[in-house]
Amino acid sequence: MLFRSKKALLRRKESKRSQEEMALMKETSYNYQKFSELEEQTQKLQGERQKFVTKLASSRDRLARENDELKQKLAVYEAGGNPPADDTSVAKKGKLSRSNSKSSSNSRSNSQAETARSDETARTEATGRALESIKSEDDFEGGGKGEELSDEGLTSAEAEILMEKWGPNELPEKKKSKCELLTEQFMQPMPLMITAAFVIEGLLANYVDMVLLLILNIVNCGLAYYEASKAADAIAALKSSLKPAAQVKRDGKWENIDAKYLVPTDVVALNAGAAVPADCTIIAGHIDVDQAALTGESLPVTMMAGGQPKMGSTVVRGEVSAVVTFTGARSEEHTSELQSP
Repeated sequence: MLFRSKKALLRRKESKRSQEEMALMKETSYNYQKFSELEEQTQKLQGERQKFVTKLASSRDRLARENDELKQKLAVYEAGGNPPADDTSVAKKGKLSRSNSKSSSNSRSNSQAETARSDETARTEATGRALESIKSEDDFEGGGKGEELSDEGLTSAEAEILMEKWGPNELPEKKKSKCELLTEQFMQPMPLMITAAFVIEGLLANYVDMVLLLILNIVNCGLAYYEASKAADAIAALKSSLKPAAQVKRDGKWENIDAKYLVPTDVVALNAGAAVPADCTIIAGHIDVDQAALTGESLPVTMMAGGQPKMGSTVVRGEVSAVVTFTGARSEEHTSELQSP
């Protein structure tokens, strides 16, 4: 029995020793692998260092050669010989600048006056072009054909003149005063019925019921006025925070501006996912427009060159340039024509 226990103990020791040897071999293999990786990295770093040293030496030689050449040119120039081509041009420019400094200072005021006159002439010409480009509303009837439209856009001066003529691109809003809003609450069906009951109770000399109906009517209309006023203020705040933007071409470059500053004949970009800022006519290409808010159509409408997407619709697919035809209240008029059967 004792012999068997000793034999089992020896087996356990041998098994433990073999496990330790396996672990040691694994650790040795892992260390060797790490050492190999470090050695490879060291070789790479040495190669990069050698390349850097070579590049540095070549740069140093190049700088030394350029320094020697500059010294030779400087020595020739100091000796009174012909300076190099570059130095000659520099010297000539210096002489010319010194000789012309006095004359330029005398003519500076004249040049400034001429510049001011030329700027004034340019502004006058731009104003004339803007006045010629202003068209009446009848000129945009039917939208026009895509090939007849220009994508050059307007200048800032032309846009200002057109803004003075047509006004901002905003739909007119009829704002109600607080007094009108309160009066409307008393003209609703329920307050009118309570008022009729109030009169009847007065004719029947039921003064207690008459007073109760009066208090009920005042409380009811007061609460309705508070809710309506609160909703109107919330809508006004939401409109002021959600100002529509438009991508317009002004002075030959594209820029993002507030849509209310659009004017007729402006060139705008209509991109997928953007709202149509004003009534437009497509110059070229095609887009899909969602007009559900205007016509109730459930499917987008495909519009080609010459098509007229309306203000308030949304571009679903495509990207085109278009010319603004109607803005503000005139957009509302033509949208109502679109909605009519």
